Amino acid sequence: MWSEKGRFQRNPGSLHTHSRFSGTPMTPREIAGMAMEKGLRVLVFTDYSDREWRYRCGLRLTRPSVLKYGVREYLDTMEKLRKEFRDLIIISGLEASPFYFWEGTPLNLKCREYNRHILLLGLKTAEDMEDLPLMATGRSGFNPFNGNQGCRPYQALIDAARQKGLLTFWAHPEQEDDTRFFTARLFTPARPELLLETTGYTGFSAYPRGARSVPEPGGIWDQLLTAFCDEKREKPVWVIGESDYRKKADALDNPTTMFVDPVSTPGECTTALEKGRIYARDDPGKTLYLNRFHIVHEIRERCVSMGETLRVSGKIRVWVEMEAGAGIRKAVLVKGGKVVFSTHAARFDFQDTATEGQSTYFRLMVTARDGGRLLSNPIFLNPP
Repeated sequence: MWSEKGRFQRNPGSLHTHSRFSGTPMTPREIAGMAMEKGLRVLVFTDYSDREWRYRCGLRLTRPSVLKYGVREYLDTMEKLRKEFRDLIIISGLEASPFYFWEGTPLNLKCREYNRHILLLGLKTAEDMEDLPLMATGRSGFNPFNGNQGCRPYQALIDAARQKGLLTFWAHPEQEDDTRFFTARLFTPARPELLLETTGYTGFSAYPRGARSVPEPGGIWDQLLTAFCDEKREKPVWVIGESDYRKKADALDNPTTMFVDPVSTPGECTTALEKGRIYARDDPGKTLYLNRFHIVHEIRERCVSMGETLRVSGKIRVWVEMEAGAGIRKAVLVKGGKVVFSTHAARFDFQDTATEGQSTYFRLMVTARDGGRLLSNPIFLNPP
C-alpha cells in the first residue's frame, strides 16, 4: 500500500511576493535569485496593483505600485526573468485593493478598508489590469465618500478577474491593519466573513494570517465546502499559503504552497492552483510534508486525491502518509466539517462508507511537534 507510486512531489512555491514595484528595496531579479538559492520551484509576484488615496480638493497620497511604474514595464520585467531563471517558474500577479472610503475630518482622517486585498494570478497583458474595477483606474463605480459598500466592490473585482481568466485568492483574511500616514489612518478590521459573502473566487490564504478560525472544523471554510456539496456554490474554495514577502528580513520560503504534481510552466502551475492540486504549509523548519492523501475504492480500483472527486458507493479507505522531522503532534481528518479521526502517527488508513447521492468531502489538518503545520485541500465524494 505504501509503495513509491502515487507519492506527492515536492514543488514549493512562494506566493504573494513584493518587489521594487511595491516600494520594497529588493528588485525582482534579486528576489528570483534568492528563490533559486532557497530551493523554490515556483515564484509568484503579486506587487500592489495601485497605492493611491484620493481626498477632496485634489489631495492625494501615492506610493509605489504597478500602476505607477507601468503595467507593461512590470510584465516585461517578469518575461525577462523567465528567460534568465529557466529553472524557476515565475508567475505574474497583483495584490489588488478594489475599495476604500473616508471617515472623519481633514485633521483626523481615517481611510477604511484599503488593506482588504485579493490576489490576482496569471496576469498576461497590460489590458488585464488597465480596465479592472479599481478606485485608481476610475472604473470601480464606487465613491470613497459614500461609506462602506459591503462586499460589492470585491465581488465586482472577482467577477471582472474571472472574465479575464485570472485566479483570485483572498489574502490574509483574518488580518487587522492600522497604519498611520501623517494625520490620516489606514484602518481595516479583520472580516473573514467576506469569504462567505462573495462567490466565484478561487481560494483563500490560511497561512500566515488566515488560520485562526477560518479552517477550523465547522468554520468558514467548511461552510463554503458544504455549500458546494449542497449545490449552493458553483465551485469549491481552495487553500494556499502565502509568504507575503516585502523585505530582506522576511522569509521568502515560508509559508509556502506545495505543488504535488510535476510542473514546468506558469500555465501548469495556475492549473494546479485552479484545481486544488496543492497544499498549504507553514513550516519554518522545512521538515513537514504531505506524501499522500488518497481515497481508494478497492472493488472498483479507483483512487483520487486532493482536488479530485470519487463517485462511488460502498466501502472506501482514506490513505494518509506524512513526514515530519520532529514528529506529528496531531493529524486531524475532517469529513463534511466534522472531525472523524485524529492521530499522532505519520501514516494511517481510515475506513469509511460512501453513500450514493450523498455528497461530502475529506480534508486534513496537521501540526508537527516543532510547530510546523499544513492544510490539505479537500477530496470530494459524490459531488453534485
